[in-house]
Amino acid sequence: MNRSKVVRLITVLPLLLLPAASRAAEEQAVLVHLSLSAPQSASKAELTGLLKLEEQVALALERAHAGEHDGNEIGGGEFTIYCYGPNGDRIFAAIEPVLRASALAKGARIVIRYGKPGARQVERLL
Repeated sequence: MNRSKVVRLITVLPLLLLPAASRAAEEQAVLVHLSLSAPQSASKAELTGLLKLEEQVALALERAHAGEHDGNEIGGGEFTIYCYGPNGDRIFAAIEPVLRASALAKGARIVIRYGKPGARQVERLL
C-alpha cells in the first residue's frame, strides 16, 4: 500500500469507527417538535400522518444535500424529528416548505442548534 493510501485510511478510519450519533453531535441540528393531539400518545391515523411527514422531511434533506434525517422520538405530548448537517440554517431552509405544507406541522416548534448540545440555538414557531 502506498503512502497516500495509508494517510487517507488513517484520516478516514476514525470517522468510520465513531457511532453515527457521535458524528451527529459534532454537526448542527434542527429539531422539529410537533404537538400530538392527545398529551400521552398519538392515534394510529395521526401517527401514520406524522411518519409520512417525517419521510417527506428526510426526502427534502436528501434532495437538497443539506444534511441527514436521524429518526424521531415520541414523548411528552410531542413527536420530534431529528435532522443533522453542517449548516442548521440550510437544513431548515430545505425542510421548511414541507413543514409549512402540512397541517400536522401547524404550530410546530423548530429548534436550530449551531453545534453540539448546549451550543447557541434559536427557536422558530410555524
